[in-house]
Amino acid sequence: MVPSADGGSILYSRTGGIFRANRSGLGEEEVFRFGAGVNPVRRILPFPDGNRLLVVCADTVTFLEGGEAYEVDLSKRASVDWD
Repeated sequence: MVPSADGGSILYSRTGGIFRANRSGLGEEEVFRFGAGVNPVRRILPFPDGNRLLVVCADTVTFLEGGEAYEVDLSKRASVDWD
């Protein structure tokens, strides 16, 4: 769970999606969902512009193997694989 770039909401992941809620945790909204075959989300880092996220996915907690990074554009609901 991380704060959004403007601090007005929180971002978190569960069940293959990225969600946004207000600072109290209420008002949950799914803002992005990865397709099948993507490893679980391990880190979400908001870009300062508030429209994009750097999302790190990995099949292990240690990130030693199988890690991927994606730039997620929330306004377009699209991602770019940085691998």
